[in-house]
Amino acid sequence: MKNIAIKAFLFLASISLIFSLFAPVSAADATANIEGVLVDQHGDVMANETVTLSNSMTATTGSDGSFQFDNVTVGSYDLTVELEDGETFTYQFTAVAGENDLGEIEAAVEAEGTTNLALIIAFFLPSAVVFGIVFNILRKRKMKEQGTQKKNEAK
Repeated sequence: MKNIAIKAFLFLASISLIFSLFAPVSAADATANIEGVLVDQHGDVMANETVTLSNSMTATTGSDGSFQFDNVTVGSYDLTVELEDGETFTYQFTAVAGENDLGEIEAAVEAEGTTNLALIIAFFLPSAVVFGIVFNILRKRKMKEQGTQKKNEAK
């Protein structure tokens, strides 16, 4: 009887071992490779800039603006770009098992002294239209008054 119990135990243990070898890897053990290219607002690559994941992994962009992180645990991350001038930008993404190409990451930087044309148009265009309307109304009133004065003088 003792011999049968040992054989049964060994049989069940070997079956468990075989199933555990073929069990899928859990999501916590899955890894991802993350890559991307850092560009400015004009689409020009940005070399030698620091890129950091929220898990504290850091990379420096290459001469072609590319960066890569290998063997990152799958999950949600913040990707922080710190430019040489100290300005920072943060992007959020979720890494899935396997290859993750983030494509072009734009660090939208405006040079000092530049203005946003859309902002100027959105602010000044309505003001100019209102000014034009008021100016025309006042001009017409003045012309009407002058016409009335000339008629009165002629009488």
